[in-house]
Amino acid sequence: MSAFTETLETVSSEFERRVDELAPMIAARSREEIRELRDFEAPEFWEAVREITRGSRLAQADHLRRRHELPSECPPPDAHAALLAARTRVSLPACLKSYRIGHAVAWDAWLDVIEAADLTEASRRSCLRIVSRFVDAYDDRLMELFTREYEAASVQERGGEQGRLALVRELLEGASDDGEQLGYDLEAEHLAVIARGPGSVAAVRVLAATLDRRLLLVQAFEDLHWGWLGGRSPFTLDALEEVAHFQPPPGCVLCIGDPGPGPQGFRRSHRQAGEAYLIAVRRPRAMTLYTDVALEALALRDVGLAQDFADSRLRPFEGDRKLLDTLRCYFASSQNTSATAAALGVHEQTVARRIKTAEERIGNPLNNRRAELELALRIEQLLRRPEHT
Repeated sequence: MSAFTETLETVSSEFERRVDELAPMIAARSREEIRELRDFEAPEFWEAVREITRGSRLAQADHLRRRHELPSECPPPDAHAALLAARTRVSLPACLKSYRIGHAVAWDAWLDVIEAADLTEASRRSCLRIVSRFVDAYDDRLMELFTREYEAASVQERGGEQGRLALVRELLEGASDDGEQLGYDLEAEHLAVIARGPGSVAAVRVLAATLDRRLLLVQAFEDLHWGWLGGRSPFTLDALEEVAHFQPPPGCVLCIGDPGPGPQGFRRSHRQAGEAYLIAVRRPRAMTLYTDVALEALALRDVGLAQDFADSRLRPFEGDRKLLDTLRCYFASSQNTSATAAALGVHEQTVARRIKTAEERIGNPLNNRRAELELALRIEQLLRRPEHT
């Protein structure tokens, strides 16, 4: 391997390490700057966009290290993006503008990586020239390939289910308060569900039958469905207990909002189910109820701010995993030293020493900082990713 090939490998690897920061930035800017996306209240959609963006930029770095190779077919993350956009009726101009935003954000990251690299001035200029030409050519090719995929997906997606999804989006966006065309009573009491995975459609139907509720179910994109369980009577505590203890089949994930009446309840419960989905994709469980994860969901409405909050509150612990795990377990056991020691398999005195160390590092008794530390630990656990290999 030549010295310059090693340089490109180093630069590509460093760029990959920054992708987790770039993806939410690109998604946030796209939502802010593209008018038709601004009011798209679907947390699960934006989670998909972040993951697609992450995969797309990782693919770019991978192509750079492979002798600056340009893709001949649409990379899988971007093919997924085309299908998602066609399914949700996001226009092609909006998609291409999002790609241009992605290009700008990613290019700034490439510049930062090259600037920070330990290179001679001549090597830096050469690296900058090669990466600049490659990134421009790659993103031009990517938009061409994406356009083809989008046009093909748009033709494929025309049909009855697409029309039903469009009607549901009108309801969610407040453009309509009439569910008659969908055969669903919008004045009912609603419990929203977002379902994903094999057997999820059947599971939602079983849940609706168990609760004796009318079901509205549409395919949002790929294997993800939006559903509402509606009825004229409010959901009782017993009914909500049945929901909490419902067991979907293996591989199926259900995310449930809180019940609510009328058009506003229809929209609010769906938004809550989407926010529960943000937790479910990071902490996989068969059932995720919004009522159980509302605090984390509130924090993750802005992933960047949530990460900053967690980093700032946990900085005194310097990534000490034993100490962080002890605090997490200590809070989960209502600050019971004996229960914490038993859960961790250590002596009570060990727990006591770790708690004392934690208090010394923050300069306060834990009780004075419990709420923010506990939330920071939850966020850290949700957002932690394995190191890139």
